Amino acid sequence: MASESEPPRIGPGFRRQLCLTGQLRNAYPVGSHDVQIVIDAGAATVEGLCDAASSIFEGDPACRRVVFAPDTDDVDSIEVAERAGFRMVVEVDLPGATVKILVCEPQWVTDGYVDLNSVPC
Repeated sequence: MASESEPPRIGPGFRRQLCLTGQLRNAYPVGSHDVQIVIDAGAATVEGLCDAASSIFEGDPACRRVVFAPDTDDVDSIEVAERAGFRMVVEVDLPGATVKILVCEPQWVTDGYVDLNSVPC
């Protein structure tokens, strides 16, 4: 059972944290349903990240963004996340760490992408 300070588990080695209440709340323009995946040391796998993201999207159809924020020097986890379909968005400084924010978005969000360079005036 997770303590109040530990986000709930969504699989072996994976926990979920609502971005609005977690360490990323002031790091980027957080959506009300954005969820961060927090991974135990050494637990990052392509299959695990894919399963965790799918579980989050299935559990909350309003979730627009699943976020993974490894330390900038954790190249192994960054590579795993990119292979799992996450894309790097921004590097941010948090108290005590610099992280890369990688996101995974559901198809309904990416289908709605608008090229800002082609918006009619």
